[in-house]
Amino acid sequence: MAPLLYSLEAVYNQNLVVPTFWFAYKKVENNMAITKLKSNHYKLEVFYPKEVRQILGVTTERYRKTFRTKKEAEQAEKDLSQKIQRVLNEKSARSFELSGHIKFKEFYETVWLDMYIAGSTGRSRQIPTATTVSNTKDVFRLHILPIFGEYSIKFLNDNKDFVLRTLMKKSQTYANIKIIKSYVNQIFDIAELLEYIEYNRIEKVIRYVGDPKKQQLKAERQLNGEALTAEELIA
Repeated sequence: MAPLLYSLEAVYNQNLVVPTFWFAYKKVENNMAITKLKSNHYKLEVFYPKEVRQILGVTTERYRKTFRTKKEAEQAEKDLSQKIQRVLNEKSARSFELSGHIKFKEFYETVWLDMYIAGSTGRSRQIPTATTVSNTKDVFRLHILPIFGEYSIKFLNDNKDFVLRTLMKKSQTYANIKIIKSYVNQIFDIAELLEYIEYNRIEKVIRYVGDPKKQQLKAERQLNGEALTAEELIA
């Protein structure tokens, strides 16, 4: 029995034969593999054909996503294979991730906000109160949309370094950067769920955004024996 730990590049370059239950060899550079993880989840990995990357105007060579079941991974593999084939046949990006070009502001207003009000965006799945909804709208209006609103979802997802730098700059002046990070991540989680983008690429990046403004205010308050006020937390 052949070993399971081949690199996809080696399989493609050397035309290696591997077990069919582990790897499916597709047309012209289109390599896909489903690997069972120790967590009993399944990771799908795809190499985009060079021609597809050129048509889509992306530099990302691979698609990676983890699924709870093998069936979900296989369905995603099938769907992605069909999308790639359509791009190759039509020589157009219209059949693949076109919806990702929607602006961040438009996605927030037409997709995310309704789901948020219905309690379908966060982990708790609780319906927010009217006051919470109002406060959330203020956070977007005053702090998030001014920095990300006019960029497309796809641009931001493909340029995580830009997102990181922008949020780091914001954290210098805004104490409650944690809530901004949470809302921005929710936007991209929903965009992934609804297939506006392949997957949320900024999730890990924003974890590295600290809260210097909050720490500064906290230190100043501690010197005076006081705690942060609610106004300072959301300033």
